Amino acid sequence: MGVARPGAAALLAAAAVAAGCAVPAGEELPADFVQVVNRELVFGYDAENTQLVELPDDAGLAGPGYAFTLGDLTVASRVDAEGARLNGLDGPVRTAEGHELLVVTIRYDPALAASRPDPWQGVTAEIAVDGRPRPLDLSGIDGVVPASLMVSVPEGAPTSLRVTEDGQTQAIDVRTGQITEREETHSERVRRTQRLDLTAELRGRVEGGGTRRPFTVVVRPGTVDAGAELDSYLPGIGWAESGRAWLVVSSFSFADDGLDLDRGQPVTLDLDLTDSFSLRLPAGGTRRPLPDGARAGAEAGVSGQSVVFEVPQDFRSGTLVFSPRGELARAAGGGDSEPLSWVDEPPTTEWDIEVR
Repeated sequence: MGVARPGAAALLAAAAVAAGCAVPAGEELPADFVQVVNRELVFGYDAENTQLVELPDDAGLAGPGYAFTLGDLTVASRVDAEGARLNGLDGPVRTAEGHELLVVTIRYDPALAASRPDPWQGVTAEIAVDGRPRPLDLSGIDGVVPASLMVSVPEGAPTSLRVTEDGQTQAIDVRTGQITEREETHSERVRRTQRLDLTAELRGRVEGGGTRRPFTVVVRPGTVDAGAELDSYLPGIGWAESGRAWLVVSSFSFADDGLDLDRGQPVTLDLDLTDSFSLRLPAGGTRRPLPDGARAGAEAGVSGQSVVFEVPQDFRSGTLVFSPRGELARAAGGGDSEPLSWVDEPPTTEWDIEVR
C-alpha cells in the first residue's frame, strides 16, 4: 500500500488555486454520512486536505453469487468547488469536525453480472466504522459502470465493507484493501496462471450417405492471453471446497473444413467440450470438466470457449488431453440434415500444464 500527497485528484485543485480560483467553505456533511453513487467520482480537492491511497490490485470480495474489486481510496476533509462541479453537487462541502471523507470505487465483476439478472440478489451490505455498522445499499451497482462509495468517518477510524450472502459474511478494510473477515466455508483465494499455445490441426475421415471424405478439426487460441488459471473462486460457479480449486483452461476457438466436396453441402461437428477434454494428473487418474464448466465466452468472461476442472488446491502440473467428440452431420436440403460418423477418428492432442 502506498500513500501519495497530494495525489492525482488533488492536482485538479492545485491547478485551480494556481489559476486564482479560491476554494470556498461549504455545507458540512453529517458525521454519519454514507452514500453510493452509480458512477466513478473525480474530485478536485484542496491539495492540503487530500490523500490518495493505492489499494492492492486484487483488493475486493467474492462469494458464490457476487464479486467486486475496489479501486484506489481518496481521503479528504472537503470537496472543493471544482469537485462539486465535476460530480453534479450543488456546491462544495466539508466534513464534520474531526472527521474525514473516504471515497472508493467499486467495480462489479462484469462476467458475473452478465449471467445474473439481479447481481445482488440475496446479498446485503453494511459499512462498519470503528465496529459500528451503517446500512449500505449496493443494489444499483452492476458490471457496466463503476460506482463510488462515500462515507464520513472519524479521522483514522477503522472502516470495513461487510457483505453477507446466505448468512455468511465477508469483510474488507476500505483503507488497506485487506480482507478482515471470512467465513470458514470461504477458503483463502488462490490464483495462479500459465500461458498456453492452444493450437492443433487434427485430421480424420467421415462417412455417410455413401460418401467418405477428410475432415479436419482446427484448434486456435481465442485470445492472445489464452492459458490455464488456478483459482479457488469462479464467478457463476462459486468457491471450491476447502482444499480444492478450479482449473480453468481458456480460451479456445474451433473451426473445421466443413464442406462436402461431393454435394457442396456443409458438414458440421457439434463439439461436446465436456466429452472432448480431460485432465491427466501426475499421480495417475483423470478428471473430466464440470458439466456446467464447459462454457462459451460470454459466460466465462473470455472471447473463446473454456473448460473448468476441479483439482486439489496444491495442483501444479498435469496434461490437458483433447480428443474431438460430438455429433457429425451434413446438410441434406430443406433444413434437414443427415448424420455422419467417423471412419478414421482424428488423433488426440495434448498440452502440458504448469501453473506457478
